[in-house]
Amino acid sequence: MSDTGVIESGRRSAHTRAREVRGEVLAGPERRRRWSTDEKLRILAQSVAPGSSPSLTRRLHGISSGQLYTWRKQFRAGELTGFIPSASRLGSEAGGARAAILYGVLETAKLNGLDPEAYLADVIDRMAKGHPINQLDDLLPWRWQRAPARMAA
Repeated sequence: MSDTGVIESGRRSAHTRAREVRGEVLAGPERRRRWSTDEKLRILAQSVAPGSSPSLTRRLHGISSGQLYTWRKQFRAGELTGFIPSASRLGSEAGGARAAILYGVLETAKLNGLDPEAYLADVIDRMAKGHPINQLDDLLPWRWQRAPARMAA
């Protein structure tokens, strides 16, 4: 075992290699790793980034597939946006759900290195101008590309 807490196994035979076992040593009374909201959002963004996959991401961070999908579910429900819910009961529950979705999309845009205001303005503009319904995936933050500037006549 090395100083970093990673356990590596050697060869079993000339034809097979033993699986590498990785683990994190937790000092103190904690039994589980505590992930901050920012860490969870960063991992979720990495899992959907071009060239990545949920499987690769969870292996890199040492989390189970169930944990990653639980975080995705929480994100979609608006629970991982980093915003503190208001104690007032203004508006409707449906409006709150829509706001949570919007906050989630804008946070995802930030995590993908985009200016959320420019991203949202461009997406709304494209949709208003008749962006094809079968190409909505192109408007997701991790696939979005700014439309080329048009020259004035």
